[in-house]
Amino acid sequence: MVPHHEVVAFVRDRDLHGRGVGWIDVHLLASAIVGRLQLWTAAPRFSALASEFGVAYEVPASPAKWKESALFISDPELRLLAAQTSYS
Repeated sequence: MVPHHEVVAFVRDRDLHGRGVGWIDVHLLASAIVGRLQLWTAAPRFSALASEFGVAYEVPASPAKWKESALFISDPELRLLAAQTSYS
């Protein structure tokens, strides 16, 4: 979890205000970057931002592989999927 003041600085430094994503989205994005996680969401703007920062999750072609590669987090609005990954 990224502290509030660091997320505020992240938004300011990366000029993220007015990009059409909410405060919780930005917290999730910052946490995904720091935690080396990937994000999958049905929200187009949030998905584009995750792609921009290199943390967008690509859904495997086979649903059978979803549980092998990811941790599902249920959220009624976002349907967020956070998958651990390694960055080299």
